[in-house]
Amino acid sequence: MQKLFEDLRAFIGAFFLIVGIILTITGIVHPEFVEGYNLNLITGICFLIFASLALMLAVYEKNKNS
Repeated sequence: MQKLFEDLRAFIGAFFLIVGIILTITGIVHPEFVEGYNLNLITGICFLIFASLALMLAVYEKNKNS
């Protein structure tokens, strides 16, 4: 677990995961449409995808070096 916290991808992934969850929940609970698009929901989902990619890469690198 210590090696995972030494990898910058884990911190970046955790940050985008937290922000993505907040944006997604905000987009679902209080939808605000800009030109017909719910930008909070779209951005939150994109952040969650990026976070999962960053966290998967961090875990893969940790397992590879173990």
